[in-house]
Amino acid sequence: MKLFKENNENFFVALSEIFFRFFFIVFVILFLLELWQPGFVTTWFNPVWFLLISLVAGIISIIDN
Repeated sequence: MKLFKENNENFFVALSEIFFRFFFIVFVILFLLELWQPGFVTTWFNPVWFLLISLVAGIISIIDN
């Protein structure tokens, strides 16, 4: 995976793209696990936080690109 498209690309934009991919994939995995075993994931924590973090990171990367 190429972090920087050009040398002058902002570090935080590249970091937000990585955060978006990671947290969105984790959210999807936990969402599917919750569909498979209802109550298993939500007993421990709320996976919506992963979705919110990925949305904020996605918005940052879209705005700055």
